[in-house]
Amino acid sequence: MTPELQHDALIAYLIQYVGLGAVFLFGLWLAWREGEVGLNTARRRRWLFVMVGGYVAYAFMHGLFQFVLAA
Repeated sequence: MTPELQHDALIAYLIQYVGLGAVFLFGLWLAWREGEVGLNTARRRRWLFVMVGGYVAYAFMHGLFQFVLAA
């Protein structure tokens, strides 16, 4: 991958996972406010972990495939 393409890919990656992460956090805040996720019961903790852990794991896997394995 050329440096120009790698720079463009990095900008797109950051926009997708950091910029749109704000949208994810807003949705998570709405779910928390409605009582669907939280820390007070095991079921709600599990769903909070699934959502946040899934987001982080997918972002890591995408970055691994895009920047490490494609290099």
